[in-house]
Amino acid sequence: MNNTSSTLHVCYCSDQNLLRQMLVSAQSVFENTSSPVHFHFIVSADAEEEFHALYQSMCTRTSPIFSHFTVYAVTTEEEGRLPTNDFMPSSSCYRFMMEKFISDTVPYVFYFDVDTLVTGDIATIPLPVDSLLSAVTDIGVVRVPPPHHRTPDFQNFDRYFNTGILIVNMQQWRTREIASRTLAIAGKYVLYDQDALNVLGKNLWTNLPQQWNQLTEYMPRASHWFWFLRLHRIFPVTIPKGILHFISPTKPWKKYSISLYRFYYWDYFQQFFPDYPLRPYGTLLERLLCWTPNWLYRIYLRLLHRPYTYDFLERDAT
Repeated sequence: MNNTSSTLHVCYCSDQNLLRQMLVSAQSVFENTSSPVHFHFIVSADAEEEFHALYQSMCTRTSPIFSHFTVYAVTTEEEGRLPTNDFMPSSSCYRFMMEKFISDTVPYVFYFDVDTLVTGDIATIPLPVDSLLSAVTDIGVVRVPPPHHRTPDFQNFDRYFNTGILIVNMQQWRTREIASRTLAIAGKYVLYDQDALNVLGKNLWTNLPQQWNQLTEYMPRASHWFWFLRLHRIFPVTIPKGILHFISPTKPWKKYSISLYRFYYWDYFQQFFPDYPLRPYGTLLERLLCWTPNWLYRIYLRLLHRPYTYDFLERDAT
């Protein structure tokens, strides 16, 4: 079942750090979706005022822009009850407040991480009518399971989904008390709420084609020689349809991004926030990584048994 006529409900979550990225991703949804969209933005209490200021700034630079949205502020007290660790900030768990903020008359919610850019029509994505949620297989985890997945909780796991893109059946989400149960156990896992959701949602989710969560870490790479020689201006880059998900180390607003599609993202981003600077280099390792030629990087990944790219065949999603 596709949702091609009625309003789609899309949810984003962010603290002050990534408000611009969240707004840009939402605009990409608006520009590429054939159905009406209502956005739900869950932000930290100290970010609400800045959110509205940034939105007004976007309005002066582009038209049309999305206009149907609701902003919800997470109070300091509510945030203090959310788990956190060195790997994930507490804002990563804002999505588990969807059931509190979003009306129970909304049957399905499309949840997107802020490090995404939509290039296809999400109204064509099948809805999880008979399952808890729809998601895309995380091929990096499936092909090379991390060490902590050797524990009993992950035995007999032949499928594992990435939680950056979720289409949630809100009735089942509430009935199964997914939010409270996930938050209760997230702290025991390395990948935090993603691991917890996979444990609780085992055999309850529907697999989507890879195009709806294209993890750019496993897609074509462009070293900084490609940028230095301005090859991205000479050789056109074909942007795949669907959703680009810029997982680490490919965040396109950082100088050390190695995604081939960072040029497309950055050009799009700067339409709305031209004065926003690229984040600086971090460690020496990051500098080495982004200047490493592709042929050498392929050897490095082969030694680690990591995929260099994927071809979006269904066999990669099973």
